[in-house]
Amino acid sequence: MYVSNGEGGITEINCKNNSVIATVPFPNNPTVLAVTPDGTRMYASDRDVGRVTVFETRNVPLVVISVANGSENVGIAVSPNARLVYVANQFSGTVTVISTATNQVVQTIFASAELI
Repeated sequence: MYVSNGEGGITEINCKNNSVIATVPFPNNPTVLAVTPDGTRMYASDRDVGRVTVFETRNVPLVVISVANGSENVGIAVSPNARLVYVANQFSGTVTVISTATNQVVQTIFASAELI
């Protein structure tokens, strides 16, 4: 299990014995985390600076992806087929879509006024 510790780090926990495996430094505020169904990659949304960091689950950062504005990335999810990552952007009323194959933003979905 991966947990944002809110103090500039992401901690990996062994669920079998509830022990800490490792904590990887994270320069800002990892608000929410999502892991691909096969467990090979983790996506950490950083609400303070408007970006998502992609990690191999061995705690190796792969790439940082800019999304929306800072102070608004409040949700993140990986699609069941692990091809896309969705980042909910609170203040702009958008969802940023990231391709896991390219680690690039492929779409921004704008919510209609009725949904906000």
